[in-house]
Amino acid sequence: MLVAAFNYAFPIIKAVVGSAVNSIGGVIKGLLTALGGIIDFLTGVFSGNWSQAWEGIVTTFGGIFSGLKALVAVPIKAVINLVNQAIERINSVSFDIP
Repeated sequence: MLVAAFNYAFPIIKAVVGSAVNSIGGVIKGLLTALGGIIDFLTGVFSGNWSQAWEGIVTTFGGIFSGLKALVAVPIKAVINLVNQAIERINSVSFDIP
C-alpha cells in the first residue's frame, strides 16, 4: 500500500519541484542581469560614458522585472502542474461497463 501511495504521489511531487527549480533559475538570472546593469551603470558614470550609464539603468530594471516575473510565475506554474497531474491521473482511471 505504501508503494502504491508513493507511485501515485511521486510524479506530482517531481513536477512541482521541477517547476520550482526552473522558476528559481529565472529569478537568479534576473538578479544577475540586474547586477550586471549596476556594474555597467557605475562604469559608465565613472568613465563619463553616459550612454553606457543609461544602458546600465535599463539593464538593471530589465533584470529586476525579469526576476519579479519569474518569482510571480512560481506559484502559478505549480498550480498548473498540479492540475495537469490530477487530469492525467483521472484520465488513467479505466473501468468496464457491463
